[in-house]
Amino acid sequence: MKKSYVNIICESDCLEAVDLIIVDRDHTLHAYATDILHIRDDLHGNENTTLMHVLMEQNMCADFMANKRLHARCSVNGNCPSSGMESLILRDKLRT
Repeated sequence: MKKSYVNIICESDCLEAVDLIIVDRDHTLHAYATDILHIRDDLHGNENTTLMHVLMEQNMCADFMANKRLHARCSVNGNCPSSGMESLILRDKLRT
């Protein structure tokens, strides 16, 4: 059975990366041109997906996983949240 998701919001604290993907410019010579184009195609292929910039403080869970390199251990099969993330999830939910 194929799973589908709706209303996906992808947040990044890297404004430069968000701009590279969202702003419609030719990035053919950019070092990550292929990745930029793939992400753009994925975003345009799903009209219910939004990419937006947020401050690092607004997404403490992502920062926690990046710092601890736990993203490789986390999956959609229910292995999350990792220990130590419960309070961060609550903070992100409350946007404090």
